[in-house]
Amino acid sequence: MLNDTLPLESDGVPSQYNVITELTFDDEEGLNQFFEMGKNKEVIEAIRNDEANFLDGEQTIMYRVD
Repeated sequence: MLNDTLPLESDGVPSQYNVITELTFDDEEGLNQFFEMGKNKEVIEAIRNDEANFLDGEQTIMYRVD
């Protein structure tokens, strides 16, 4: 939907990013399980290989919001 129809802007200035991904968890335990799985080298490799198709890993920023 955002494909040039609704540009991402903040205070009228175009964003330097064009993707926003939101992960949600039912509770803190779900979040902890997610990060625990992220320690598995096979899981990391699968995620990185997929992300290489659409993300610039050097430019990725992660925020945690409670």
